[in-house]
Amino acid sequence: MKLLKYSMENQEGNEMNIEVETDKRVNIYALWQGRQIILCKAKEKYSEIDGEKWICLWPSKSDETKMIKNDPPTEPTQFLLSAEGRNYLNQIYRQDKTNNFIAKVEYVPINGRKKELWEELEKIGEFVLWDKEKGPMKYFQGKGNQYIAIYQVFALKYSIREEDTVPDKHGKLRTHYKILNETASKDILDNLKNIRPILSPEDFEKRKNSILEIIKKYPSEIYIRKYEHKYLNHNFKERNLNQEASETKYCIYCGIKLISEANYCYKCGKKQHMGSDK
Repeated sequence: MKLLKYSMENQEGNEMNIEVETDKRVNIYALWQGRQIILCKAKEKYSEIDGEKWICLWPSKSDETKMIKNDPPTEPTQFLLSAEGRNYLNQIYRQDKTNNFIAKVEYVPINGRKKELWEELEKIGEFVLWDKEKGPMKYFQGKGNQYIAIYQVFALKYSIREEDTVPDKHGKLRTHYKILNETASKDILDNLKNIRPILSPEDFEKRKNSILEIIKKYPSEIYIRKYEHKYLNHNFKERNLNQEASETKYCIYCGIKLISEANYCYKCGKKQHMGSDK
């Protein structure tokens, strides 16, 4: 992969700080090692560098003791690992790997409460570390925006340290939401020409396309509305705008306007019922 000179600026032309995805260590280490290339996300997070979405990756050790013991989650942000996930966490539990990875990221809308989606991803080996119902399906419960984030991970020669991140307004380093300071961001930009892909481009594209083929079977309403031309090969029929206007319906819970085919509200995430036009 040929990478020359990168620049990253905001709309005012000033330098920006590189965003950091902070997630559970079992997920981040799996991305670093190419064991998986996807994560579940409810919002997009990235820094745009020459028109591409990039993000650094930071591991969190939160809830690891509970997850290894397979204790039932007691908080909304706690989830259960699969047996394979617990075995993997046991392998990395005492490891502290050097954090020198950055990734190109792509966010694809999904129906995250569809169990069949996670079963198919598990079958092809792309989502095997989490209990389906008490992992991704629980995570997406009640969330309007639901994405699979696909990461093409690269190793940097530059190592990211805790002190490279921007402190909060009280001067403390952020636990969960992290962003790199200007010095570290510049150093990473200067090193992008030397990055090394964790997976070969051919292997990554093959795995990515397999994931997209599965997502196409279980599209969310947002996927249909925003991504049909990019991912679904123009297979959707053209809508009759007059008919669509006459069939408009509204969420029976929050009142937002929905397309007529919507089974779930893509704002509050709640399931709609037949004959629920408002």
